[in-house]
Amino acid sequence: MIPSTGAWKKALGGVLAAEVLLVAAAFLWVAIYSHLIAPDQEVSAYRQYAQVASPWVSVIVGVPLFYVLGRWLKSRGAAALLFGLYLAFDVALLASIPTPGPVPWVMVAASWATKLASLLAGARER
Repeated sequence: MIPSTGAWKKALGGVLAAEVLLVAAAFLWVAIYSHLIAPDQEVSAYRQYAQVASPWVSVIVGVPLFYVLGRWLKSRGAAALLFGLYLAFDVALLASIPTPGPVPWVMVAASWATKLASLLAGARER
């Protein structure tokens, strides 16, 4: 079954909202870390910390965020569409960002798995 135009629009809006909120959460956490937890370090230390902390922020914030998105979509089909779009966008983003070392694929897979589970759980709830 082909999703309706409305489902595509909602899914695309959800993907954009998720990406913006996840990036904002990562920036917020690094700002908290740099100002309150470990102030007065070199900028390079904060950049290095951001590369380690951001995947964790994505998993931790992603679980409730994707659950709420699933509740908003109210359909497992629309949730699957949103996840497919999110996955395509995330893969493109990972491929375009230079990293100082190998991509931690175990962490990426855990992030995707928890987001998918949260999204489907939210879509199933009524």
